[in-house]
Amino acid sequence: MRRIPVRAGIQNFEHFEIAKICFEEVTVDDVMKVKENFLNSPSTIKHLQLFFHRFPNQDHLIESFGQPYRNTDNFFIAQQKSWFFRRPDNHVLFIDLSGNFLVFNIKSLDDVPQGAAVIG
Repeated sequence: MRRIPVRAGIQNFEHFEIAKICFEEVTVDDVMKVKENFLNSPSTIKHLQLFFHRFPNQDHLIESFGQPYRNTDNFFIAQQKSWFFRRPDNHVLFIDLSGNFLVFNIKSLDDVPQGAAVIG
């Protein structure tokens, strides 16, 4: 099945625990909204995959979040840009940008790769 972009705003999906959604365009503002939602949610099982056709100004993520973690053990994984944000509990928000999709996931603090910075 082909990924057909939805026209609804990202805020319409904040209550989902687990979802895969395709948008025509994702913005840095959308990423910030999802980030705040995940950081403030009591859930530790939230998982969101955002597929997109366009992500203008995605270099602004580095300006906002700092340099991403890059796994250099695998060429394909090395193309990923990953950030880890501390939550109030013993978990982190993992944001991964790779190709034309973003992944937001709650992980245990113990799952953060060695050498990766935890922000916050």
